[in-house]
Amino acid sequence: MVRLWLAFPPSVNMLFKDVNVRGIRRRALSKQYKVWSRGAHATLLLKNLRPFTVPVVLQLELVPPNRVRRDCSNYVKAVEDELVKARILLGDDARYVKAVAVWWAEPSKDRPGVSVTIRPAKVADQEPG
Repeated sequence: MVRLWLAFPPSVNMLFKDVNVRGIRRRALSKQYKVWSRGAHATLLLKNLRPFTVPVVLQLELVPPNRVRRDCSNYVKAVEDELVKARILLGDDARYVKAVAVWWAEPSKDRPGVSVTIRPAKVADQEPG
């Protein structure tokens, strides 16, 4: 099992922006997402973790900066993608991530973020074979 702390991630609604490239509408990473991703990636690389080679269960405890209404499922994608980018997870599809639990903690102006727990999935966590 591994526990990590990352800065509060951007919502999935803020990960991309629409841009025009030679008159064609494209999606690009938002500035907010790029900044968060660089910081999260550096944090994860400093941990020097070996990749999980077995299916895992992710637990995300979100510590928001304030009491603004938010949808907790909108914060999973950025975290999963960063764990794959840092090669802690081999992928974020059903072969590698068997379950994700996400919940809110009390807001913190001083230290918003997300506590990430990664543990190997038990046989009971996996689909019946």
